[in-house]
Amino acid sequence: MLDATKTKVANNGAFGARINLKQMWIPPGDNPLASSAVHGPDMYYRNIHWQFIWKPFQQFGKYVELKQIACIHGCGAGNLETKGLRWRPQIKYSDIVWVLHDRIQCKCCGKYTSTIDPCFLALLPTVVAEQLPFITTAAGPGIDRSMLYMLNSLKTKQIMEGSFAGVINELLRIAYDFNRVSYYDRIALTAEQDSIGHFAQPVKPPYSAFNYPGDHNGIKVTAAMLTAEAALSEFSSDAVRRYDSNRPYSHGASEQSLPIISYFF
Repeated sequence: MLDATKTKVANNGAFGARINLKQMWIPPGDNPLASSAVHGPDMYYRNIHWQFIWKPFQQFGKYVELKQIACIHGCGAGNLETKGLRWRPQIKYSDIVWVLHDRIQCKCCGKYTSTIDPCFLALLPTVVAEQLPFITTAAGPGIDRSMLYMLNSLKTKQIMEGSFAGVINELLRIAYDFNRVSYYDRIALTAEQDSIGHFAQPVKPPYSAFNYPGDHNGIKVTAAMLTAEAALSEFSSDAVRRYDSNRPYSHGASEQSLPIISYFF
């Protein structure tokens, strides 16, 4: 389903196919148990999650254009161009939201960034930047903004990043294991039906346990990740205020790297 959405957005308007970018949210795909066939864990791992489309220059073009944005590495405005679409997972309590965004390259220095990089977001008008409901990092998964608000409130009750991360990971693990067991139950049921009908089926790919090595192993929250998200959130708010006041932008954020499935980034 991720590939299908990516193709629709990339070819939007071509061949008569259109997708409403202003809607931004795309609901999960069909329940895998109700599907006619399950070819692997992807149907459970990626297809049953919400998707969020972040194309600010098409969705909010009357407020900002790409040619107005300067390169975050110090080059002037008018040098940026889009270089394809990428997916990035964002954690929202017990669920994962996949965010589709543009990769950006500067024609002057040749360096890359993305439209969800916190340094890039800091250059957008406040009213536009706030439409992205996630706190992101330069690389790696982000978190839903409301989770950071909750954490800040819980800190007044002596519940810190480590304890909060533990609770979120427990929720993620339960949801992950539910889908994993459902996947293997579906395989077992299909195998039983095939044996009755004497149909040979190819061996299905494994669905790794949560946080174990493998192609499907979940996404774990760490205390360091939450600390980085909080720091970048504070930086972004300050940088947005400087931008809106027409003051010089300073590239002062630490690009905390949290790599996971680099293909998507």
